[in-house]
Amino acid sequence: MSQLSDTPGRVGSLEAEQLLEVPLPGGFATWLDEHWRAELQALLERCGVDVALLLGTVPAPEAAARILIELPPGRTYEDKFVVGVFDAEGRMAGVLVVVRDHPGPAEWTVEIVLVAPDQRCRGLAGAMLARLETWVRSEGGKAIHLETRRFNPGGAGFALRAGFEPAPGQPEGAPSVRYLRRTA
Repeated sequence: MSQLSDTPGRVGSLEAEQLLEVPLPGGFATWLDEHWRAELQALLERCGVDVALLLGTVPAPEAAARILIELPPGRTYEDKFVVGVFDAEGRMAGVLVVVRDHPGPAEWTVEIVLVAPDQRCRGLAGAMLARLETWVRSEGGKAIHLETRRFNPGGAGFALRAGFEPAPGQPEGAPSVRYLRRTA
């Protein structure tokens, strides 16, 4: 395994580096940690309406810090990966947050896939998910989960276009819809 950075949660196989190969022309991608909190917060604020659809509330001043530090039960920072994509001017254009072995072994969950309004319709979110699938498969992952709020038809449409299907066994009238993309 190659060390991608000294930050916990940013270690992975060489295939993980493919997530860093989705920058915009002239831009770059990197693993995010506390040092990138201000840039992540700025992206969240630029995407305020989308964040409200994603998280159910407008981005609070501590939203970036929470994204970087909160973990699902039973997971560690070695299981959580936060990737930022930056444009040629060095401004964060998108972010992907994913957790390994959640909700179960060999299953990964996309917590956030977000692209700045001025960078949309260029295939960036789809490229991040395609690279993620390659990495998940190389790590023996069997499925990728994604969840959208029921009142977010744009999120549902994106999930379906990205190859996800509604997950079976969802309670009727739940506030969120779970989607699943099998990798094996």
